[in-house]
Amino acid sequence: MRDYSDEDPKVFAGISVQRVFALLEILNEATFPTEKNIARLYSQYSECFTDILDFLIHLKLIRKKGSKLTLTKKMPFEDIRTRKDWLLSEIIHENNRYGSEIKDYLKCYKVEKGFLIFEATDHLRSRFSDVRNFLMEMGIVSYDKFRDRYILSTDYISLYSFAKQIDEAISPAYLDISTAQKGEIGLDAEHEIIAYEGKRLGKNLANKIDHVSLRNCAAGYDIKSCTLINNNHVVPRFIEVKAVPAISFRFYWSQNEIAVAKVLRDLYFLYLLPVNRTGSFSLLDMKIIADPYISVLNTPNYWSTETNVTCCSIKQCENTYMPD
Repeated sequence: MRDYSDEDPKVFAGISVQRVFALLEILNEATFPTEKNIARLYSQYSECFTDILDFLIHLKLIRKKGSKLTLTKKMPFEDIRTRKDWLLSEIIHENNRYGSEIKDYLKCYKVEKGFLIFEATDHLRSRFSDVRNFLMEMGIVSYDKFRDRYILSTDYISLYSFAKQIDEAISPAYLDISTAQKGEIGLDAEHEIIAYEGKRLGKNLANKIDHVSLRNCAAGYDIKSCTLINNNHVVPRFIEVKAVPAISFRFYWSQNEIAVAKVLRDLYFLYLLPVNRTGSFSLLDMKIIADPYISVLNTPNYWSTETNVTCCSIKQCENTYMPD
């Protein structure tokens, strides 16, 4: 794969989220979308017009034909988070120098006690300053001034896992944060586990429970909770909830979820919540599996698996009839 970042380490120079959105909004509303007129309107609100225009043309969000500029896709206007995730998806879904730069930067992070952190040397701080600032404006990266380190939001662990492990394009649907396609029974199961975690942790720690899948169903897990160790040390717990048949515990595990489980290891938990014939959940029979990347995928005597979207079931029950 072509390494764009080695050729041009300042590919994000002049690029900011605010400037990108400003140009997209102006072009969306413009009556006369010539480059000269759009540049004039844009200059009243922001700067670096040429850089932003080149950026959006490179991402194929704007088409330039002669002096005329045309939007090829319309930006969503629901809320700022939706806009930002849409923009990130457009950046990384094809092989381009901007997506390559983001991946190279994220590869500098490492997992430490449930957090993805980057303790930058002076050289790397300078090398990645532009893409870092862009991701901070996106709300993906934050700075811990007390420890002088950068932290990647846990909502984007799946993005990190792709940066570390996959050198190919990511589809635009990868960062789809809509919950419209999530099955009703799956969402009900997540609410059941939210309540379960609240009781497990008690009122003092209940505020650490975060239903992540409601805002980002591509995070690679559904719920962020925590584990209390020795009554005083709290570590994160990343939970993927699966509503499963009570007989076989058969479930489907996507490659994205597996990749995140591989990164987080013993901080990642599968909660397999059985569904009875009546459609009710059986918390008493629930299986909680820590580090399922090892305990499911690497225990062939107990689990049988199929690749691609991995289908898992307890091996002793593998011949039991499974309803759709």
